[in-house]
Amino acid sequence: MFVCVCVGSAQTQPGSPARAPEAAAKLNTSGWIWSVPGDWICRQEVDCSGKAWPGTSIRFSSTVASDSNGRKSKDNGRRIVDHVDGVTPIYGYIRGPYAQGCRITKVGGGDVLIEQWEYGTDVWEEHWLKGNGQSFRVNLESPENAVQIFSNDFTIFAITISDCSLASYALDAGGPGSKLSK
Repeated sequence: MFVCVCVGSAQTQPGSPARAPEAAAKLNTSGWIWSVPGDWICRQEVDCSGKAWPGTSIRFSSTVASDSNGRKSKDNGRRIVDHVDGVTPIYGYIRGPYAQGCRITKVGGGDVLIEQWEYGTDVWEEHWLKGNGQSFRVNLESPENAVQIFSNDFTIFAITISDCSLASYALDAGGPGSKLSK
């Protein structure tokens, strides 16, 4: 475990990824799960005044995930919202029991960052998937109880999730190769 005090500096550039179709509210049935563009914005409950952090995240059902990281530190108290409308929550912070034991495999697009941590704290573990076919098995050790699958450089990526039921809670973003884009 380590404490990361770094703040991403990625900025939205012209030609940024297009928004996934609004059909994103449908459960994923394609196998490939695509990330969606989002902004990590300050939560109103904490004294945070920093700029939004652009990135992409896997969107899950609110049944298994939260839009907030629960952190109370000045600039890390964030929640994820849709990049286009700036309001719609993206539920990307997965509650541990749903992610425990899952194998996450990168199958397309940009690099994937998987973080494991204790919800609400500023201490986390980072696991990068950079090449297609690379995988990581979630193994939360106390006090870790949360997982996030995202990119902090605003690139769309695709994953598969196996060995657990978490994939059935992913919302289909309609990316290339998904059932929604055919």
